Amino acid sequence: GASTLTVAADIGIVGSVTTSADGQGTLVFTTTTTNTTVVSGNVGTSSAALLVVTAGENGGATATFGGDVFADTLNIDNTAATGNVAIAGNVRADTSFNFGADGILVLNGGAAQTLTGNITTSGGNTGDISVTNTAGTVTFASLGMMINGIPRLACYTKIDEFDTDTITCAPLVNFPVVRDLVVNFATFFQHHKDMKPYVMNDIETDEKTREFLQSPKELDKFLQFSYCINCGLCYSACPVVATDKKFPGPQALTQMYRYFADNRDQAADERLKIVDDRHGVWRCHFAGSCSKVCPKGVDPALGIQLLRGYMMGFSKKEKKEPELVRT
Repeated sequence: GASTLTVAADIGIVGSVTTSADGQGTLVFTTTTTNTTVVSGNVGTSSAALLVVTAGENGGATATFGGDVFADTLNIDNTAATGNVAIAGNVRADTSFNFGADGILVLNGGAAQTLTGNITTSGGNTGDISVTNTAGTVTFASLGMMINGIPRLACYTKIDEFDTDTITCAPLVNFPVVRDLVVNFATFFQHHKDMKPYVMNDIETDEKTREFLQSPKELDKFLQFSYCINCGLCYSACPVVATDKKFPGPQALTQMYRYFADNRDQAADERLKIVDDRHGVWRCHFAGSCSKVCPKGVDPALGIQLLRGYMMGFSKKEKKEPELVRT
């Protein structure tokens, strides 16, 4: 019935621990410096019930669950920072999952390891885990973060891509951290804006103008570089950005080349002057890390080298008046 099981001492259970089926039971596991909780089987409560795990209340204890952990409301409270919770099976929280942010939670479950409810934290002064998500804007992906030390998009990354049972997430490097996994993109977007990312020409248009004609060959010169979604992964991976904040970064320089190579644009000289300085295109060391982490195959390193080719005179941009289609 509406009973409560509280464990606040050393316990080792070979088997499963669950509450009754009416959904009124509560399981509470509390570990301290002098005791450890180990359950080899499944631990869980039926629908509408509560499972509370408090690890490291007074120090570095560990609560280890060898099977599945499930509850309607799952509270993992290890705010003592030294208490760890390890769950080897699948995790399911039907309504909410509350995790103390100062501790360590290790999830080793398989594909069925899902959290269907809300995800929050109860540690420190934050009260929750903050992430940014504006993927609905189509062209901008903001789920970038350091996943196991590499800039990745959380929405693209699959757990089975890793050869480890431990997944760590951290804010993108080379960006100021606002809070948790949220970083400030202001400088990133200012560099992007400085490149004047739009077609510039002196051709007069009116309400009868439909479009500029462009052949498939002309489109192919820059199409690959137009796939950029401004996720910032290349900026985070760039070793030059880490040492020179005036360097525009791979994304901005690639977009410079994207519009420079566009046959509809007539501002080639103006564009090249923007990046022709010691902090500009010449600052790139061609490490190639930007291209390695790009989720859209833009290959910023290639775009920067092509831009350099024009600046050094190895390539020439054909001067051709863009052709308009009018109604």
